[in-house]
Amino acid sequence: MSVSIQRGLRKQTRAVTHRLALGCLLVSLCLGGFVVPRTTTTASVATSVSGYDMSGVRSQLQAAVAANQPPGLSLSLRHRNRLIFREAYGRLAFGVPFTTESRVFLASSTKLISMAAVMVCVDRGLIRLDDPVGAYLPAFRDMPVAGSTQRANPTIRQCMAHTSGMRGSSAALDNPAITMEQAVAIIAQENTPLRAQPGTEFFYGGASMHVAGRVVEVVTGTPFDTFVRQNILTPCRMTRTAFTESGDFTANPRVAGGMWSTLDDYMNFLTMLYANGIFEGQRVLSAAACLEMRRDQTQGARVVSSPYQGYGQADTRYGFGWWLNTLDSNGVGINVSDGGALGTLPWIDYRTGALGVFFAQTALSQVFQLTEQVRASVNNAVQQATPPRPNPRTVGVYRPANGNVYLKFDNASGFADMNFFYGQAGDIPVVGDWDGDGVQSVGIFRQGQFFLKNTNGPGAADVVFNFGAPGDRPVAGDWNGDGRDTIGVYRNGVFLLRDTNDAGPADYIINYGNPNDLPVVGDWNGDLFTTVGCFRPSDGFAYLRNTNTSGFADVAFFYGLAGDLPVTGDWTGQGFDTFGIYRQGTFFLRNSNTPGFADFAVQLGLPGDLPLAGRWR
Repeated sequence: MSVSIQRGLRKQTRAVTHRLALGCLLVSLCLGGFVVPRTTTTASVATSVSGYDMSGVRSQLQAAVAANQPPGLSLSLRHRNRLIFREAYGRLAFGVPFTTESRVFLASSTKLISMAAVMVCVDRGLIRLDDPVGAYLPAFRDMPVAGSTQRANPTIRQCMAHTSGMRGSSAALDNPAITMEQAVAIIAQENTPLRAQPGTEFFYGGASMHVAGRVVEVVTGTPFDTFVRQNILTPCRMTRTAFTESGDFTANPRVAGGMWSTLDDYMNFLTMLYANGIFEGQRVLSAAACLEMRRDQTQGARVVSSPYQGYGQADTRYGFGWWLNTLDSNGVGINVSDGGALGTLPWIDYRTGALGVFFAQTALSQVFQLTEQVRASVNNAVQQATPPRPNPRTVGVYRPANGNVYLKFDNASGFADMNFFYGQAGDIPVVGDWDGDGVQSVGIFRQGQFFLKNTNGPGAADVVFNFGAPGDRPVAGDWNGDGRDTIGVYRNGVFLLRDTNDAGPADYIINYGNPNDLPVVGDWNGDLFTTVGCFRPSDGFAYLRNTNTSGFADVAFFYGLAGDLPVTGDWTGQGFDTFGIYRQGTFFLRNSNTPGFADFAVQLGLPGDLPLAGRWR
């Protein structure tokens, strides 16, 4: 880490320590002089979900605080779409306990939030990543480069990835008396000439990200502080996150290191990123933007200055706000984090589905080994977890002749437990949990229009929108793991899937199957993501994919006869979906995705009915 960055971090540390000490004194006086013991290890709030053994994680945290390394901390964990751990120990500062509600200084953990805001502008077509910064800020056009006769034009991408050729820091970043426009004018002067040719060296810092923030102000006409609030903080319900400790507006927000936040706020943000840009059913970022943020943006640049040099991992690569701790073969981070100088570390492990927010307020270098150990223990815990078994799915039928729905509450032959009218003759049914309440309901697809209800019963649709075309076959599933089902259509061997239940272009386009195949979707491997498949009615073969990408089948097997209709669900609560077929009023259901005889048969409906499966209650 450069001397200038070290000085900047020491300055931040002194400022935060002073503010915390003053706050502690006030709290101490208000509490009549009560002081929390130095090594208290009592959890302020304990959240630990059945089926997950978090004892190893808890022991690590308690032991660290007991040794005053650090004096206090908090940790929130999610496994895909479930909160599984949320605890705090020790003290935030003298006289102030560290709680799960504590608001802490993020330092560089700000970068991820700020870069997401820049990606909002990319999504809206206001900027392109490879645009030269000089197209928006003339001071950065045709810049001289130290030791070279060449002129250079750093791009927005390079500013976001610390490969712009600029120096890492500037005194202008911390000056609340000036605007971001004035700060960036100073940065331009300080970096004339550039220290290196853009794209050749990775030099970690905050100056170039400040420049990217100013570009956002120019193209939107909105102060960066306000833009982040409106487009990231508000839609993600980050009500206690701001660029100032007081929460007040600042005209010169420190783009790469000035935010304050809480466990729950930051976890909301991670949840959005993990769900490919969706939070509570609303799109915040495109799936493409979320992927681009964790793609290796250093593009082979030589690492000159990086905090990971001090951790023995000098070649750790960088995306947009994300450190890429583990990369896949395509250069995309599958274990990513964004550590801050004062001991904050949010992370996502896409291999295990673990999301974590670790907060301390001491130097990250002092707790880095602890965070590495905790992350390893978390992955072990979620991989060994036996979460509560879901309620089984049960069958039903839709009568297209008149729009009647007949649902069973158990998978046994007999009369329907619920019967209601919805839709009209010729409609095609589609089943999903549209509002994330754990109960699935029947909607309909009519000539390129969806009519979705949040309850099973007659009445008007809760959501109506256009997607697809006449002749398409509707599907629904949780494509991004956010706990809500959304729609899609299958058209002549192509799946077109949406991450939100509204009109718009497909978020996923998947070539799979043949034009005359019937679509099937399910969570075939128990990872809480719904993926596609197809059933070939001409020969009774099923072809299932474990990812929503074009390619060959991960599982293929023969089941049923020509002319059967496919149906899928978790019939026993085992945690993954399996295949079944519907034949002239009888369901034949399997408990594994393999060929063989039916594990049980259920008689319901009449020939010509369409099969349904869902968790109806």
